[in-house]
Amino acid sequence: MDSPKFKRTMISDAERSRLLDKLDQTEQRGGKNPKRAAARLEYRVRDIPLSVNHPGGGVGRYIVLGRNLSSGGISLIHAGYLHNGTECRMALTLPSGGAKTLIGKVVFCRLASGQMHEIGVEFTEKIDVQQFASASVRRLNDDPEVRASLMPIPGNAIIVAPAEADRRLIESRLKQSGLNPTPVDRAGAALDQVKLLTYALAVVDLGLADPGPAALVESLKKAGYVGCIVGLAADESPSERQRAIDMGMHDCIFKPMRFEAMHTLIAKLMRSNGGNIDGGSPIISTIAGEHGAEDLIKFFLGAAGEAAAAIAAAVHKNDLKTVQKECQSLKSIAGGYGFQPVVESARQVLQALEVSPSIQAASGRISALLNVCNRLSAGDGESPGDAGKPASAGGKPATKAA
Repeated sequence: MDSPKFKRTMISDAERSRLLDKLDQTEQRGGKNPKRAAARLEYRVRDIPLSVNHPGGGVGRYIVLGRNLSSGGISLIHAGYLHNGTECRMALTLPSGGAKTLIGKVVFCRLASGQMHEIGVEFTEKIDVQQFASASVRRLNDDPEVRASLMPIPGNAIIVAPAEADRRLIESRLKQSGLNPTPVDRAGAALDQVKLLTYALAVVDLGLADPGPAALVESLKKAGYVGCIVGLAADESPSERQRAIDMGMHDCIFKPMRFEAMHTLIAKLMRSNGGNIDGGSPIISTIAGEHGAEDLIKFFLGAAGEAAAAIAAAVHKNDLKTVQKECQSLKSIAGGYGFQPVVESARQVLQALEVSPSIQAASGRISALLNVCNRLSAGDGESPGDAGKPASAGGKPATKAA
């Protein structure tokens, strides 16, 4: 679509980043803006075809830059001025492929820097912003408190729902929130998972078959689960929410799931439950204390440190084959050294890469695996980064890379 008929907004990637960062910082310093309550998505898309019908006559065609996006409109960067009320049409690409044409009108135009202007466009019809969102997108709001609640949520989540359609939808929503969801269809599978990995959130369908949701909640707590538990109900009613709470859950979400409301609720519950509980406690081998196990465990800590460093470097280089190789190695050997969480976390990375062979698509799973590797311990305070390996094999670079 980028033809000679469309005039491109000429700005380097570095200049664009500086300009958008400056606009964001200025806005954040301004605090609350009561004129806008709807949350927005950061939408730093480089090439957006924009056609406008000038009020005085004539048609303009431009390639502009995105800044942020909401259900009601979009903020663009354009090397020129557009009058309020100018009718416009644009094509926004979808993460799943293809593009969607949207129609709107200019509601503000202000100088941003040099000849660059920020253009606000109001859509003629509301959109579902999640159609245009990737898992790593940032959510914004003019209210600092709301803005904080819309930041990505780290950690693992378990979904227990018998219907595949429900599992797929919740999985997609939780990925958009920044969580690493694992969907299962039975209570027994959920219990198996919480014994393998630390989960910060459990979403349990209130229609779960025998032994039922109440029995599952009780079993999860007996198994040592300390994360949030949220019910999933078919009908939005106070009685369903109360039913979930009476079962020992923290709250309830309803079908159809509205993303923003669900995300805000889960973020609030997890903060009140002590934040992200998936992050810090040491992981000790199940063979610790056995005769001759000390040397084996220390050997694996070194191997895990090397693998974490290799994965972190591969992520930085977008080297998919190395990530797969190191994950396959960890999955194959970690169980023998008593570190089953490494096996499960590596398996989940490989599974994600099998579905979508992209490091970016699996970034949350990779980050979770590196977190697990960094928490491995011999039981004496020694971690993978301490086991005779250079500092780059330990926690800081691994966490940063993913």
